Amino acid sequence: MDNATTLQTIQLSDEELRLILYLTKLTDFPWLDEAALDPMLSDEQQAYGMMVAERALRSRKLARLNEDGALRIREDLLRLIGICAYAESSLYLTQILLPESVGVRFAVHQNGNERVFYQQPQPALHQFGRLGDWDEVIDGFVQRLGWPQNGESELDDALLVPADLLATVRAEAFEDREIAYDQLVAAGTPDPPAERLIDFLSKPHQLSVFQQIRRLGEELHLQAVTLLYTKEAQWLAVEVASDNDRHHYRLQPISAAERNRYLTEWITDDIQRPTPSPHPPSLGPNAYGRLES
Repeated sequence: MDNATTLQTIQLSDEELRLILYLTKLTDFPWLDEAALDPMLSDEQQAYGMMVAERALRSRKLARLNEDGALRIREDLLRLIGICAYAESSLYLTQILLPESVGVRFAVHQNGNERVFYQQPQPALHQFGRLGDWDEVIDGFVQRLGWPQNGESELDDALLVPADLLATVRAEAFEDREIAYDQLVAAGTPDPPAERLIDFLSKPHQLSVFQQIRRLGEELHLQAVTLLYTKEAQWLAVEVASDNDRHHYRLQPISAAERNRYLTEWITDDIQRPTPSPHPPSLGPNAYGRLES
């Protein structure tokens, strides 16, 4: 299927994406609600949904019928979906506003040197977009999520806090910062860094929670880092190894430049090594399926 330009961004309905996954025999897609793949619909309702999706794809020139009546999907659209489905590494970002705890999720999937952005902007809608290098990805997060452009960096303020204690004082700081402060100090956190952290946590702030998943053979490797921020300040929280079963976070105020550098190095050190594996198999020539009317 010849196209004048390569798709850079595209939005699909639930039914359109489900149809493409059906035709390409993909049964697993990251972050796709199971209900989208196995809806509680009758066979007749599912068939009707497939027919509507097929017509919608053709009307948007994302697919066409071959001479034998089989539906052929655009190669560049298949490529976007294929990179997500066959990702050798994925970066998941959950955005949370505290204290309301409203979450928004994004994902960046990579295979070889190609990266694709994925999100569900609204229920039953799926958005895909091609991305540049990781520096551009981080710059996009800065603009999209409103990360502060300043912030201070004081290495002496780095704190080691048990994960369960951090969750407790973070919730308590909104209600009674003195109690939260006392709990932190009682656990051995030095002052004035403890006071500075509680002052930050007592204000409405946002969390950008990154989870990094890499496939190494049959194994999956997961790492995480969290950025806590307001318009004026930001703290980086990194889970660190512990001598016991109690998880700890290393928290540290950080500047915008250090944040961008840290995240880029953190992503590329883990995602772009070793040598990129082969690109996902082309789904185009085999992505044929017949829709019965």
